Amino acid sequence: MALLLIIVGYVLTMTFWFAQTLWSLSAWISRTGSLAGLLFFLTGLTLVMRQYRTEQHNCQKATPFQFSSPITGAGPTRPARLLLILAGSALLFRSAFYFYISGWFHSDHAITGLMAWHIAQGQPPPLYFYGQYYLGSLPAHLAALPMLLVGPKIHALKLVPLLCFVFFLFFQYRFLERSCCRNVAIGTTLLAIFAPGHFFQLSFDTSNGFMEMLMLTSIAFYLLELCLGYHVSGFRFRPVLLVLISGWSLGCAFWVNPQVVSLMIIAILFLNVRAFGPDLLRLNLFLGLGLLLGLFPLLLGELIYGFVQTIFLFSEKHAIPLSLTVFFQRTLHFARDGFALLLFEFQPQQVFLAFLFAVCQIIVPVLLILGLVLFRNDIGTFFRRKSVCPRPAIALVYLHVGLFLIIFLTSRFGDMISPPRYLVVLFFSVPVIISLPLAHARRSIRFLSQLLIILLVLGSLVHNYQSVQAARSSAALWDKYYSFLEENKVSYARCSYWMAYITSFMTAEKTICCPLPDFNRIPWYCERVERVKPALIYHDNIDPADARAMRAHFQAGRMPDYQCWYMPPFTVFYLIKEKE
Repeated sequence: MALLLIIVGYVLTMTFWFAQTLWSLSAWISRTGSLAGLLFFLTGLTLVMRQYRTEQHNCQKATPFQFSSPITGAGPTRPARLLLILAGSALLFRSAFYFYISGWFHSDHAITGLMAWHIAQGQPPPLYFYGQYYLGSLPAHLAALPMLLVGPKIHALKLVPLLCFVFFLFFQYRFLERSCCRNVAIGTTLLAIFAPGHFFQLSFDTSNGFMEMLMLTSIAFYLLELCLGYHVSGFRFRPVLLVLISGWSLGCAFWVNPQVVSLMIIAILFLNVRAFGPDLLRLNLFLGLGLLLGLFPLLLGELIYGFVQTIFLFSEKHAIPLSLTVFFQRTLHFARDGFALLLFEFQPQQVFLAFLFAVCQIIVPVLLILGLVLFRNDIGTFFRRKSVCPRPAIALVYLHVGLFLIIFLTSRFGDMISPPRYLVVLFFSVPVIISLPLAHARRSIRFLSQLLIILLVLGSLVHNYQSVQAARSSAALWDKYYSFLEENKVSYARCSYWMAYITSFMTAEKTICCPLPDFNRIPWYCERVERVKPALIYHDNIDPADARAMRAHFQAGRMPDYQCWYMPPFTVFYLIKEKE
């Protein structure tokens, strides 16, 4: 009954919350229905927590099934202290870059900020990203919460993926501590916190829900590990509840970013291989129910918008027809550069960073093969049902890497490894594989992994310094540009996509930009711009030819109604009457 109330409440809340967008219902009906659903949900949650405590009271002698570290024998770390340590380390290392984050910001990021600001203002909440009907709007909903307090500020927007990154660290650490060992958990966490290159920047990325996706999947796997422990210990209600939440987390992660599909399959395999007995069918049913609940917003969107995500993922043709030769070439390319690009940003102008990239090209595939050899017994034990498997995470990460490569290399994205935005889900597994030698008893084996981690941490310090300096100089230029627009009261403008939405967000929509002739993701922006004579904005690094041509056009006296402001790389042609 309690779970039924939660399910009904969740479905009602989601349906009515998006009703304004999907069916153009009034805001009053949407909010009233959402509140009614939330009331059902909270009532069910109260009953579930009571049942949860009752089962604990009735099974006081039963304890969750836990594995201690095979090397240190240490028990689990206290969660509150661990969260503080991880949060403090991650935030401190990223604090300088966060301060100058406006220097690393573009329109893809700004779209999420504008969505969040529109939600905070009470506009109909979008189900997907504006103009991208395959990425769920959860990141924008999360960012709307701080914007309710401080308005459309970039630091409020960027705080959300950073906090999701911290929770990803926490749940991944807890999962690895239980399902592998503490040494591997520490090594993996160090790699994630101090990862140089793209992952450092992705912890601030708001354009694709990467951190939200990783956070939700780490929660799912941690709960599945707990579920299996309670299942072995004889609990009946707790495994059902945990597997339901785990399924919801995976389904919601798929709604946010379908890149997570490989981890969804591995999670289902994890449950079915390691769980046994008469309760296995029940656990699978609740895992499936959880997946459906997590996917519920996506299913609504697919039905209303005509299966747009399915069409995007499966209907578009390959740029290069897939064949065995193409697959083999992609595999070699990925083996040579894919793992290195995932961990490290290639910077040939920096000797030390270029050296580390070359080291990653060699060592990461070696560690991948070495782990298969050293821990083949753990992998074999994983597939022997009813056997004690103290380190199931080892088999899981290898299965995930293999499955991901099959899916990725046979897809139309198989050639797109730089930048590695389609490889982000591998951060769940690849850092674990790099850290696996730390679980070995021989010191010489552990040394290889320790050496690579130390080198990457040193590289991250160099990369962090460079990133901060670049962001600082870029932020100073952009701040002057925004100040000019505000001082001259430039209200409407036309520019490229990469200038449009960043300008609209950073000026709190005081300057509305229409991204013609590029992607028009917010149609009413262009509708407003078309009613007036707008300013024209160019950027030397984005549209250099157009910028030079327009400046020459202006100097020839062919734009009598405009004045020109030029501060490299920005060129703004604004109406004389606007300045007055």
